[in-house]
Amino acid sequence: MEQQAIPSWFPNQIGEKPVALQETVVGCPFLSDNPGSASDTDSRCCYTQQDNNSGTVCVDQGGGLPGAAVQDAVVVITGASSGLGKECARVFHAAGARLVLCGRDAARLQQVVQELTASSAGTQRQTYAPSTVIFDLADTDTVDRAAEEILKCYGQVDVLINNAGISYRGNILDTHLSVQRDVMETNYFGPIALTQALLPSMVRRRSGHIVVISSVQGKIAIPYRSAYAASKHATQAYFDCLRAEIERYGIPVTVISPGYIRTNLSLNAVTGDGSKYGVLDKTTALGWDPRDVAQAVLRAVRQKSKDVVLAGPLPTVAIYLRTLWPALFFKLMSSRDSQGEETER
Repeated sequence: MEQQAIPSWFPNQIGEKPVALQETVVGCPFLSDNPGSASDTDSRCCYTQQDNNSGTVCVDQGGGLPGAAVQDAVVVITGASSGLGKECARVFHAAGARLVLCGRDAARLQQVVQELTASSAGTQRQTYAPSTVIFDLADTDTVDRAAEEILKCYGQVDVLINNAGISYRGNILDTHLSVQRDVMETNYFGPIALTQALLPSMVRRRSGHIVVISSVQGKIAIPYRSAYAASKHATQAYFDCLRAEIERYGIPVTVISPGYIRTNLSLNAVTGDGSKYGVLDKTTALGWDPRDVAQAVLRAVRQKSKDVVLAGPLPTVAIYLRTLWPALFFKLMSSRDSQGEETER
């Protein structure tokens, strides 16, 4: 059988911004700072490749309805004490949302509340002091109680942002089944448990919006990410089904799939034996600024987008390649594996 050559343009790290192509977002409705700009009606994100063959690649983001306000909306954010969740809290607070911040660490959540309160001093826009609900999303037995506490804050939920999650690094051969289950509990069962606990109140009102932060790895699977990729694939499937089932109630569902983001996700990732990975991957260090991703989440909520992929042109090509030319995609992944786990660092 003839060997398939690996294209020179294909990225070594799926989700990583390629070093050779300095990437600039151009006219992107999700990253625009001006909600009233003409680009709001465009449903694509455009990237300019500034190399010897400059060009623009547009990634379809699924459209949406521009202009939906978040002022005064009750927005629930899980994993709000750090990383992307904290940045989402910042941008939604600045937009005038009534926040309910969720997490496991009461002290860190309170610190976020203090920072947000201080940042809004002297601003003209109406802002609200965030509320907090402390619970562990991985402990699904506590989710119903947490949902009751969330609803007590304002009596309703307008936007639920399922952001909390954990990452994983490891070889399948060396990974305990308990670790696979733990990752699924946090990344899949936790978010769907909270969603199902809050959904009846949205259905009764025929109003609400459900957002889940998934990953590019919910669309393609790469070596040494089995537990994480599996949890994100499950998340994608569940929320795609949910979108179809609740559309008649006027409740949109948005799945946001970023590439690597510059947070502590890899530092806090678990390994095959359950210990902490403790390494800042090169892919993570070169990833998206969480402030940009948070702005993208805000814009996706305003536009009621269905499926948003926040990735450069090359990872986006990989997503299409998995469907259109799977044999080549599998060859590329096998080649990536042959380089060993150290290529991740």
